Amino acid sequence: MISRSVARLDALLLVLMMTSCPVPIMTDLVDSVRDLSPPVIAVASPGEYAPYSRVLSIEGTVSDLASPGHPGKVSSLSYEILSHTAPKDATIGNDGSFSIAESNDLRENIVVLLKATDWNGNVTEYRLPLTFPGNEIPSFAAIEGNKEVALTWSQVPGVQSYRLYFEPSARTPDPASSTAIDGVVSPYTLNQLKNGTLYSFLLEGTTSDGKKDYSAVLRSIPLSTLHLFPRVSAYFNGIELDWRTFPAIQSYDVLRAYSPAGPWESVSGPIAAPPFRDSSVSQGVKYYYTVKPANYSSVKSEWVEAQADPTASRSDASVASYDGVSAADSSTWRAGYLYVADYYYGLRILDVSNPSYPKEKGKVTISSARDVFLQGDYAYVTGWKSLYIVNVANPAAPVMVGSVVLSSGADMQAEGVAVLGELAFVAGFNEGFYVVDVTNKTAPVVRLANQDYATLGQNYEIAVQDRGGSKVLAVAGNSTSALYLITGTSTAPVASRVSSAVASSYALTFSGTILYAASGWNVQSYQTSTPSAPTLLKSLDVSGTVAPAQSVVVSGTRVFVALRDYGYAVVDAHDPANLSLVRIQTVPGKGNHVEVGGGYAYVSAGYQYGLPIYGANDPSAATLVTTLTNVNAGARIAAYRNYLYISEYYSIPPDPPSPDWHASAYDIGNPASPSRYANNISIYSPYEFSFAGSRAFLASERSGVASLDVTNPGAPAYVAPGYVSLPGGYAWAIALTGHYALLGTSNSSLVSVDLSRQGTLTIVGTAQTQGTLSTNHEIRSVAVKGNLAFIANELGGLRVVDVTDPSFPVTLSGYGALPVGDSASALAMYGDFALVADTTNGLLVYDAATARSWSTTGQARIWPSALSGSGATDVVVRGNYAYVAKPSLGLEIWDISNPRSPISAGTLSAAGFNPTRLALYGEYLYALNGATKLYVVDLVP
Repeated sequence: MISRSVARLDALLLVLMMTSCPVPIMTDLVDSVRDLSPPVIAVASPGEYAPYSRVLSIEGTVSDLASPGHPGKVSSLSYEILSHTAPKDATIGNDGSFSIAESNDLRENIVVLLKATDWNGNVTEYRLPLTFPGNEIPSFAAIEGNKEVALTWSQVPGVQSYRLYFEPSARTPDPASSTAIDGVVSPYTLNQLKNGTLYSFLLEGTTSDGKKDYSAVLRSIPLSTLHLFPRVSAYFNGIELDWRTFPAIQSYDVLRAYSPAGPWESVSGPIAAPPFRDSSVSQGVKYYYTVKPANYSSVKSEWVEAQADPTASRSDASVASYDGVSAADSSTWRAGYLYVADYYYGLRILDVSNPSYPKEKGKVTISSARDVFLQGDYAYVTGWKSLYIVNVANPAAPVMVGSVVLSSGADMQAEGVAVLGELAFVAGFNEGFYVVDVTNKTAPVVRLANQDYATLGQNYEIAVQDRGGSKVLAVAGNSTSALYLITGTSTAPVASRVSSAVASSYALTFSGTILYAASGWNVQSYQTSTPSAPTLLKSLDVSGTVAPAQSVVVSGTRVFVALRDYGYAVVDAHDPANLSLVRIQTVPGKGNHVEVGGGYAYVSAGYQYGLPIYGANDPSAATLVTTLTNVNAGARIAAYRNYLYISEYYSIPPDPPSPDWHASAYDIGNPASPSRYANNISIYSPYEFSFAGSRAFLASERSGVASLDVTNPGAPAYVAPGYVSLPGGYAWAIALTGHYALLGTSNSSLVSVDLSRQGTLTIVGTAQTQGTLSTNHEIRSVAVKGNLAFIANELGGLRVVDVTDPSFPVTLSGYGALPVGDSASALAMYGDFALVADTTNGLLVYDAATARSWSTTGQARIWPSALSGSGATDVVVRGNYAYVAKPSLGLEIWDISNPRSPISAGTLSAAGFNPTRLALYGEYLYALNGATKLYVVDLVP
């Protein structure tokens, strides 16, 4: 059969031949007549795999070209839902556009087939896959807010009106019985909802033909940004967060950022309840945290600022364990690098600038490596029977430059090594000690061999010291240890034993003229200012005869003693004649050696136990670095976002002659050197500060409770309503718990204020903490643990209020009793323990876990058993340390890892240092003296 296009072409040619004018035949005209190209269908919406609803809406265009530049003509366009409907014609506009609206009752994934035919019979097909997501309004979404939920959705094709059904619970809304709101349009906001309550929403759309489109059930929990505001406890190896919980919220998500502006990332994943501990923190880094429900709400709490505690304690010292060594025997730290003698490999050099993530930088193979000593650009390593010299100027590319065999004797094994000048000293096990000339690093020469074995017996360790006019060598032996004077030259050295009065020991080291020796179960200190007459100052059993002392290292005023097969001990050596045990750290493995550097301890744990790393800062090294005298009778102090806020009591003309409370701010961007930033910040009678994100809430004496915006930390501004007066007297103390502020007053009232209501501070509850209303029974401090508020109530002792529902606070009948006549000035919580600053007897500890069953006649403290007789005015806690202000003594530091038996971690005393109030920030502590002074203490100098 001859096609129509061919027939038309033949007719055209016949006409042209019969005409008298010789017009040429154009190729495009021939192509146009022939027209073999099908139409083109372009769908503008919806896209492939888009959802559809009760009215299937498709829009687009269809076009046709007979030939390039010559339009064709589309004769028809049809559509069908494959396997569900027969083909139907669609109307094509003059511009080629089309719009299809097809009613349906389908609830499955479908394919719509569009078919276009042009004038010449060319056909094209377009298959459009669409999905049914389970409902017809998949764009239905909620944005939660304070007592409100904003609902949004995209217009559904064919829908004429919308109705909203909702339930104040998890119950699925039922169109037959649930509360309904007609005529809603997107966005639609429901307000006056109850924060912390779960609501369920169902959106119904009605088409012109009465068909119903439904959304999925949407569940939502409105919240203020304060409901989940967390409390933070910072530890050396982690930051712990706690917050108020709500029955409607089944799981929570903790987010972290490096700036209040974000970006935020989850560090917890969904968790059922607090507390949450973030262990992926680094020292010296400032973090910001916020908490949100894991489901049903997008509201993030106000953020909280936090830094890891820079000081490790007994219970939080563990940092990391590096397993890239086979059998660490000893190590030496220098400038962020750790040089490890790995017995089954050789010398390994680790980058420990971030001790949480040690990385190997370089290595050199050495047989049976036992010890390493650094001097200048060289590492001196003992291995089997030899001494090796390695150039470590570039730690990433160490180079072996020389070695010497010390002895081939069967009894010889190279052990400890020490270097002074051009001489290296090596402990030789059963062959005494050796002295090696290392002037030529490529060709070291043994100058003295097998020295004094008969006196020393087996010797493992060696130490040498230059005292200006003399060189003193100490050698540890299992028969006795001895001191030597080294004279002569590097080519002809002389070692003269001057004393063997040091007890047998496994290891020893110098610190000044004090020699510390690991001797049996003990660490011993000797005064060696006269080497020929060493004097034993102290012998301290460091393990209770559990494990022998294996090595000894001095760091500041602390001595670290490796305990064989056990771990290591930390000894306070402020007074070498009065050594005292600070703590024992158990460590898996052999405990061959412990090295200390940069505030960390590196344990050589032997075969297959790697290299455990622990925090090793010395809290007793805290140092007073700055004293300012430009404070006006400072009473309270708080640190936040690089600023100090201080409440001061003084008179400002033209005020009346009587003084009043004012607030000042100090910039601590340079933490060791605060500068007064703002004077007399415009706040009514400010006294004590608390912070939540960009908000500050104050106990403001006679003005009650105040609310401030501290977006600009140095220039706070009132947030409406500014302040609200409280019942129960002047406001002296404040603590935040979720969206409530708990304020303690002069008349022993604990007042609960709801902070979540927009534009207002609402007093919702009050509890009387004790019955004596006088100036020596006022509330001076409030701290929250779980659902209990603990109160420092001066002579009234340690009071407790149940704030399970802060709208109905209930005072418990039991309370913590103080020694007769004593007064509670401040308190802080540490886990389930309350720490009270007693103005007569210092720090007192109470078991808060049993607070609901405390005696109604006064619960006794659990520590101390004997009273100190020196008063404290403030106590602050961070990590596992309590810092106590004692105006008559200075600053006491306590390791409270075991709060039933705190251990003194030192006392900072200095002339004119009389702290009364304290604030911690980073590695610094800031203190007032109640008058004109502001002190700055570096806790990790």
